[in-house]
Amino acid sequence: MRYDDIYISGIGTFLGEPEPVQSAIARGEYSAAEAKRSQQRAAAVVDEPPDAMPAPFMAVHAGREALRHTAMRPDSVLYGHVHHQGFEFWNPACYLRDQLGLPAGPGIALTVGAMSNSAVAGLELAADRITSGKDEAVLVAAADRFGGARFPRWSADRGIVYGDGAAAVVLSRRPRFAKLEATASWTDASLEGLHRGHEPFAANPAEHVDVGLRKQQWLSSTSRSAVHARNSAGVSDVVKRALADAQLDLGDISFVCGPHYGRQLAHAQILQPLGVTEDRSTVQLGLDLGHLGAADQLVAFHYLTVSGAVLPGDHVLLLGAGVGMTWTAAIVTVTRW
Repeated sequence: MRYDDIYISGIGTFLGEPEPVQSAIARGEYSAAEAKRSQQRAAAVVDEPPDAMPAPFMAVHAGREALRHTAMRPDSVLYGHVHHQGFEFWNPACYLRDQLGLPAGPGIALTVGAMSNSAVAGLELAADRITSGKDEAVLVAAADRFGGARFPRWSADRGIVYGDGAAAVVLSRRPRFAKLEATASWTDASLEGLHRGHEPFAANPAEHVDVGLRKQQWLSSTSRSAVHARNSAGVSDVVKRALADAQLDLGDISFVCGPHYGRQLAHAQILQPLGVTEDRSTVQLGLDLGHLGAADQLVAFHYLTVSGAVLPGDHVLLLGAGVGMTWTAAIVTVTRW
């Protein structure tokens, strides 16, 4: 869908400190073979006890920074995450709204359950709410903190290392940092088993999450080439439709901000299906941060703007991919910084 007057009017991030892969290898938490495969150099790690800096705290830091950039006060808060947020039976989106000092009133505090696609999908949901007149402004945020015995950041998956980070943006009709040109989404639920594997349903959360094992289980009875083809179809479809609505070509895009997978997976699942070279992506940034759950694309866009890699008039593609699987593409044009 094309948007004529929706803008990113505020943006903020919060990141852990980079921990080199050599440290994890020395501790026996990461293998040299996996490091060679992913070419990961470091992961963003919050070096504080989990109860001192849980993911929602990180989201509050990012949200406050985003609000400092704009006089708009969001009506709704859309919050995305992948991993545990500190409590069961709880709404972290309401916590975020309260901690940001947003008063009671119209709007919704909603957790977007699209896993790693939650932030980019949240941009689409936010823009639709503003376009329909439900909201004047919407805060879209995402935060995750990994590590520990339940979700070991270095070994829970194959080809992906998980980092700690948060990001937030405010969308409104007030021109500011960037203009949201268009979005598009695609779902292929036939791939949901990729992250479920053959494990039975459980009454309580697992004590240990092994994403790589689940993928291995499911792929043992499913064609890898078929999975690759379905992923390529999802990636290609959302980008093609978003570009068409934005009246742009892929060649007009300065950078692609995709999921922070390891280098091999990033090429196979994002760059190759699009026919985009690595120098037009933020893959190298991801190799220093790790996969930040749902915050990758917003963190990458923030990095591009503050580093001067993009200038007013440049177009950037934010591409989200989430467990299930879902994909969302968002085209933004830098206006000023």
